[in-house]
Amino acid sequence: MLRFYVTLRVGVNNSCRRFMTSRPQEEPISDKQKLMKLRNKTGYPLINCRQALKATEYDMDKAEVHLIKIAREKGWSKMQDPTGKKADQGLIAVAKSKTTAAIVEVNCNSDFVAKTAEFQRIVKDAAETTLKTFTENTDKISLMGEEILRLKIPGKDDTLQEEVALAIGKLKENIVINRGCILNAPPGGFIASYIHPSVLVSATRPGFTLGSFAVIASMSCHDVESSATAVRLRGRDLCQHIVGMKPAVIGEKRVEVLNETKVKENSLDVNSVSGTVEEHEVRKYPPPNDRSDHLMRQPFLLDTDISVEHWLEMAGLEIHDFIRYQVGENVK
Repeated sequence: MLRFYVTLRVGVNNSCRRFMTSRPQEEPISDKQKLMKLRNKTGYPLINCRQALKATEYDMDKAEVHLIKIAREKGWSKMQDPTGKKADQGLIAVAKSKTTAAIVEVNCNSDFVAKTAEFQRIVKDAAETTLKTFTENTDKISLMGEEILRLKIPGKDDTLQEEVALAIGKLKENIVINRGCILNAPPGGFIASYIHPSVLVSATRPGFTLGSFAVIASMSCHDVESSATAVRLRGRDLCQHIVGMKPAVIGEKRVEVLNETKVKENSLDVNSVSGTVEEHEVRKYPPPNDRSDHLMRQPFLLDTDISVEHWLEMAGLEIHDFIRYQVGENVK
């Protein structure tokens, strides 16, 4: 059997060649390819991507940093959707203390984006920032989306406008802070709320309630014997009614207070007719009207035999004002 041995020797003067395998070099991409790659990665308009590439001599990494810098400075809060689809999807958030509540609606183009943690964080931040910013002792403050966008997020250097701008680039869809409102309870009163859960909110993200319908209400309780928990639950029940029945206004009370007389017998002799005449009040409520848009006239959702006015009297509650939001209801 013949055996062959091959010795590869590398000399000092490199007289022998060293054979090594190497990966083929990647072909450089054209400026047009860089433009499309940056557009697909960031989601910003082509004109902005082209400007960023030119400013950085077509360095992709530097161009992306440049885009983020410009987004922070100019606050690109909107991106034109090429399909022309309305931003009528999204979520509503409520943030509240005992006497103050903020309700905010944030919209996007699709349910897909509304399900993302990025979008839901924006909705949460918008509500909490609004609550912490407006502390004036006024009954109600209605806010436009542009006013909320300018608010600075507590604990961060960014405004909500900057957060939205960066999210648009990442999610590649229009995000709009639509509207918001601050509601304060009267002295000695409290804030009640109810949010109808949305299927878009994952159960793996507890700790903050987001939904597609929401109500906040300023209320007072006249029943001193009720516990704080009982009062809170009653307030929640009323807000749930407002979500379901969609009243436009509170409406005036129409209860009639009648004085009735009654003879109270004070004799032990059954054959005698002696007694004391006493008067007491009888409250007569009008029948509920299921077609009314006045809250007081509507049949109470959890007991349709009585009106909301009647239920409030029995519960010892008084409602002063309420705000009801439904996702997309005012998007044109």
